[in-house]
Amino acid sequence: MNAPRSLVIALAFTAMLAGLAAACGDGGDDDDAGLSPAASGAPAQTAQPSPGTPAAGAVLTGIQQLQIPAGLSEGRTMGKSNAPVKLTMWEDFQCPFCLKYTAQVEGVIVDEFVKTGKVRLEFRQWPILGQESLNAAIASQCAAEQKKFWEYHKALFLIQAEAGQHIDEKLNVGRFTDQNLLTVAAKVGLDTDSWGSCYGAKSYLVLTQEDARAAQEAGLRGTPGFAVNGTAITAPSTLDAWRKVLNDAIANAK
Repeated sequence: MNAPRSLVIALAFTAMLAGLAAACGDGGDDDDAGLSPAASGAPAQTAQPSPGTPAAGAVLTGIQQLQIPAGLSEGRTMGKSNAPVKLTMWEDFQCPFCLKYTAQVEGVIVDEFVKTGKVRLEFRQWPILGQESLNAAIASQCAAEQKKFWEYHKALFLIQAEAGQHIDEKLNVGRFTDQNLLTVAAKVGLDTDSWGSCYGAKSYLVLTQEDARAAQEAGLRGTPGFAVNGTAITAPSTLDAWRKVLNDAIANAK
């Protein structure tokens, strides 16, 4: 019996990702905000956190405290549609630098810029670290169908934070198996039958491919990667630097 077409495509996409010159972070001087440059020219390997990496407890707390503002999320975007600045984020749910960004920076941006109508966030998939990254990317998009993308996003990063992924990076070790992703779907209140049909059909494989292609075309070389109003940026290394980048973009948009 021939393998389902969706599985064949998924396997081909995984092989393509394995050949990309992309990496999760670059191990640079990013300890203050747990970030990695978005266009660093990093080699095709996963960087290890530096000795100054924040404690696992701080990252776990950061993820636990993430809030999803009522009425501001739509699909994989968060914020008012008329916000002057759009911050696009390309991430991999297994990437420790994405975990650190989400725990230490994303919540601050939401509180200071998204809730105030200044910035709209857009999450895009770039699963560069293997099959479980691809699983999680598709699973989260299926959650978006039921208007629960950000809840699912938080739950996936919570799994990684609880495992200490940013301190001891482990890839494709069973955290994002089909069954575990189904369990997450149930925990965040999804209709698991509908979610399962979407996930089993690999319904969002093409969208994931398009996201990955857009990251490459933007010149990004690692996750997390960022663009402000469509222009790729090097990820700021501190919260104050993030504030300056966003405030400058807001001023220029007026």
